[in-house]
Amino acid sequence: SYVEAPVSKQELSLIGQKVKGLRVMGMLEGGMTPLLTPDEAKALGFHILTYPLSGIYAATRALKQAYATLLQQGSSRDIQGSISSFQEFNALMGVEERIAAEERLTRREGGKLVVRVRGPSKPL
Repeated sequence: SYVEAPVSKQELSLIGQKVKGLRVMGMLEGGMTPLLTPDEAKALGFHILTYPLSGIYAATRALKQAYATLLQQGSSRDIQGSISSFQEFNALMGVEERIAAEERLTRREGGKLVVRVRGPSKPL
């Protein structure tokens, strides 16, 4: 069960006691619901916490700082220690695995790229 935007620990406790089933609480920084730890939420009767915007908020601040540096200094040279490297980013995105899959599933025939797909295909 999910109750939208309880505003106090007292409300959360009441929800935890009265609402049946799996109880889910959304942790939204700057929202109306108090930010709790998993142990605090469990003590109030909740089973799952979600953090739907935490990563986006963190990424937004990082983007603002990186672009401010580029605007002010004209280079990213001085922030290399605080940003992902090319290698880290490629590993996170699985670039090597995708290249291997492309090589495994495609071939060139007479200047055309042919992709092997599973299952029957229909002409367009």
